[in-house]
Amino acid sequence: MPPQGVYSPHVKKFARWISDLANPLFIPPFVFILVGVYNGISPVELGWLTGLSLLFYTVVPLLAALSMLKVGKIESLDLPRRESRNQLYLLGIASSSVGSLTLGIYFYLHRPFLTLISGVFLINPIIGYLLNRRWKVSIHAASIASGGIILLFFYFWKMGVSESMAVVFSLSMLLILLPVMMWSRFHLEIHTIPELIGGAAAGIIFTSIEILLIFYFWQPL
Repeated sequence: MPPQGVYSPHVKKFARWISDLANPLFIPPFVFILVGVYNGISPVELGWLTGLSLLFYTVVPLLAALSMLKVGKIESLDLPRRESRNQLYLLGIASSSVGSLTLGIYFYLHRPFLTLISGVFLINPIIGYLLNRRWKVSIHAASIASGGIILLFFYFWKMGVSESMAVVFSLSMLLILLPVMMWSRFHLEIHTIPELIGGAAAGIIFTSIEILLIFYFWQPL
């Protein structure tokens, strides 16, 4: 870990800003909305997609974390201790399960890639919880890596001119935001380098496997 006082307060503020901006609670709604827009969904569908994804992947888990912080069950929203993450993981799994099943059913068949994303965001929290039982990998790194991989698969699935920005967002997340976020979490002394690399690798590998399996077994795709 870098010794205290090496970096200026401005650098520390920048690291905190990046860490908060790249919060894993923001990634699923961002990916859902971006894919929905590039998929040409109607305004009504976009409204449902935005509202439900924000509710179940962002608002509910965030309120749960704030409640646990208030009563002293966790010491910080950064969750530096591995053991303190387990209950929030379980609450996040419950909330994301409701969101994924609702969105998956709503978009089934007529918007198959959105249903595929619902499946990924249902499975990934479970994998994160299982990994956390033994190893405190970075969920920030895993979420950004997963989001970038989803957008990259979406681009190759559609391969249309209107989806060209999807690959730009994908590569920006994987090649710019991910390394910067990893630096910020290390600088804030929340994760070690192996934990950050482990989270990024888990996000890339498991998300790719999940998408390929869904592609293989789900004929509507």
